[in-house]
Amino acid sequence: MFRVIKIILLIFWLFTQATFIQAAGVLVKPSELNFALTAGAKASQWLTVENISDRPVLYHLYADELADQLIIEPSDFRLEVAEKQRLKVTLLPKRPGLGATNLSIVAQDLDRREFNVATGVKVPIAFEAKAAPKIPFSFKNLPIIIKWSAVVLLGLIIALLAAWLILRRRKKTWLSQAVDLLKHHRQPWWKKLL
Repeated sequence: MFRVIKIILLIFWLFTQATFIQAAGVLVKPSELNFALTAGAKASQWLTVENISDRPVLYHLYADELADQLIIEPSDFRLEVAEKQRLKVTLLPKRPGLGATNLSIVAQDLDRREFNVATGVKVPIAFEAKAAPKIPFSFKNLPIIIKWSAVVLLGLIIALLAAWLILRRRKKTWLSQAVDLLKHHRQPWWKKLL
């Protein structure tokens, strides 16, 4: 019975250790980043880096590949003993498809008087960028200015059509039916000679 409890505790400890990555002076949570987004769109996730050493440490972060599509903020920082830093990792894939790279986190001791080796971890980053969906033309997809411009233009067309119909059906007044006394003054000069 005691042996079964030991095995269960060991398995539980192994599962809890799988949620973060630990190296000399570096503790990173979560242990991996997975993105699912549309190509051309951007998505962000957060990482937490903790200094678990007994000295202040400088950290440098960079992407092994796809550096033009990954933005890490901040990429260089300093942590005191047991201090934590929250990092924002933003992905902006250019093309649809699957991709993967590693985020390298290098820790280096600040004390230059003694020999020290930079240690670090690699956080796997995987992403799936889907193609942008083709949106059929719809009145809902137009910007608000274009929508209101179309409404105003349609209103003007209806008002002009109504005015034309009203003026066309108007009865002639007595003045328009009267004899035109000035008709001979409006004739061309060659007709006056005849």
